[in-house]
Amino acid sequence: PNTVNEILLNTRSFFRFLVRKGLIDQNPVKDIPRLPKRHFIPFVFSERKTRVLIKAVGKNIRKKKKFFLLDRGIYVAMVMLARCGMRINEPLHLKRGHYRKEEKTVYIERTKFRKDRLIPLPKAVFAEIERYLSLRKTLCAHDQNLYLLAGRGRAAISDQDIRFAFHRAVGQMGLSRP
Repeated sequence: PNTVNEILLNTRSFFRFLVRKGLIDQNPVKDIPRLPKRHFIPFVFSERKTRVLIKAVGKNIRKKKKFFLLDRGIYVAMVMLARCGMRINEPLHLKRGHYRKEEKTVYIERTKFRKDRLIPLPKAVFAEIERYLSLRKTLCAHDQNLYLLAGRGRAAISDQDIRFAFHRAVGQMGLSRP
């Protein structure tokens, strides 16, 4: 709503200018009401709830070959989000070359504010990535996907896959909230 209201404010100002200059007779957006602001109170997970969440995502990994690798990638992405403080798209856009095994880091290009970051990986996250990559190499010997966490085909895992897994796990934890 804030973005829409800002656009409306600027558009109204532009049309008031056009009316003042005599280029148009009336402001066509003057009667469009502002959207009500939504107040959102975030839920902050404790360390214990974070462990329970990751465990719940792990329990939802499907065993069928068709889904197993994708679900493991979703699990690794969720671990990276929880343990490295990443934003949702950051682990999804990582290419294989962004993972630096020797340094135990991941390199993130063009973050939210167009800056690059080098993130040190905690031991548990590093171990999960290594297990995932080993599994991926075993199951997909001729894998051509450039992304660290492979989605379907040659694409990355989608943020919708992550959101679905997150909300499913939260529901299983009994934390369902609007």
